[in-house]
Amino acid sequence: MVQILWALPIVIFINYIIGKSDFFYHRRVHPLLFRFAFMVKVTAGFILTLIYTHYYTDRSTADIFKYFDDSKIMYDLCWVDFELFLKMLFGFNDVALAAYYNQMIAWYDSDFIYNDNRLMIKLNCLMRFVSFGNYYIHVVLICFIVFYGLTCLFKLFASELKSKFSGIYFCAFFIPSVVFWTSAVLKDAAILFALSVFLFNYNKILINAASVKSYILLLLAILLLLTIKVYVFVLVLPGLIIVTLLKRKFLINYNQFAVWVVTYFIYAVVIFSLKYFTPYNIVEQIAIKQHQFLKLAYQVHSGSILKAYELSTSVSLIKAMPLAFCNTFLQPYVGNFKSAVITLASIENALCLLALIFVAFHSRLKNAFITPWFFFSLFFVLSLYSLIGLIVPVAGALVRYKTIAMPFFAFILLIIADTEKIKATFRKLKILN
Repeated sequence: MVQILWALPIVIFINYIIGKSDFFYHRRVHPLLFRFAFMVKVTAGFILTLIYTHYYTDRSTADIFKYFDDSKIMYDLCWVDFELFLKMLFGFNDVALAAYYNQMIAWYDSDFIYNDNRLMIKLNCLMRFVSFGNYYIHVVLICFIVFYGLTCLFKLFASELKSKFSGIYFCAFFIPSVVFWTSAVLKDAAILFALSVFLFNYNKILINAASVKSYILLLLAILLLLTIKVYVFVLVLPGLIIVTLLKRKFLINYNQFAVWVVTYFIYAVVIFSLKYFTPYNIVEQIAIKQHQFLKLAYQVHSGSILKAYELSTSVSLIKAMPLAFCNTFLQPYVGNFKSAVITLASIENALCLLALIFVAFHSRLKNAFITPWFFFSLFFVLSLYSLIGLIVPVAGALVRYKTIAMPFFAFILLIIADTEKIKATFRKLKILN
């Protein structure tokens, strides 16, 4: 509890920054609402930390602590051998570093294709110079970083839709699982920040509203995407190409939906063909990662293991994709009461399904063509949910991994929702009642 009190001055200072900064401002949103959204994130981060501190006491298996704990080894090295510390920080090889790497839990951890834990360890190490080992200060700093990214996402959606600002505000800042899991010292938080900053500044370039700062932030975001989870960048790349062409008026005479479908089909063919002219066999990589997840799930006695897919060929992978998508979207199902976290996640999934059904009956499909970011969001959600479903056969883990795409899912529903039809329905319900 004392550590939380020591973190409060940082919270107050960041609130002051949010209140004074022009970036955290929108003419249709009261300034205090940005501060409120930040405080909600910080509160969620503190609650998540307390849960993992008192109920999941094995820190070696708790993802929210592993980068923080490993960073202490790196931080302590700074005061023992500063030159060796700099070599570790900037990635220079030295045989003397092996002894320190071997003490860490996550330094040598590998992930799908290229997924670097080391950046998160280094980031936590640098934070220690401010936090002096107070984990709650790390939580506050991560919350602010992600909050900046979510503000970028809010501004991107608001600039494209130009209406429904209350809905956009909710989609950006208050989806429960996004609030919860991106308020911890996890790669999911860093990747959501990087993706949001990247898309916001890329769009500014497309509409000729970019500054030098926009280009710097764009390059930083690309570097983070390529370093932490390159497959996220791979999934958004074809969408970015189409958005660019549409924004530049090159494809105005073509059926937009057909352009998106054909482009992603060609892109998928290229990805699956990489094994013929590069060392990367995508199907094999996905199968290996799936096996790693299953192995870990059995080691920690996970109670939410799903049936794994047979992934031996490209055909078997494609056949497994629909069910993989459904698992990501719907798992854990309502009625799964194995833990409070799983129960809350199952309720959120049920609400997402109900929202999808409700919007399907109260939609205006022409709205899909208001902005190219609609189909970008649609294909990003489809591809990321499918990939996650293939490599993560654990319902509890699916909840966290899909948070990156959930604001985009909400944005899809928000765009096509017909407010007039919705108002008419509620008027009828009021009359019936």
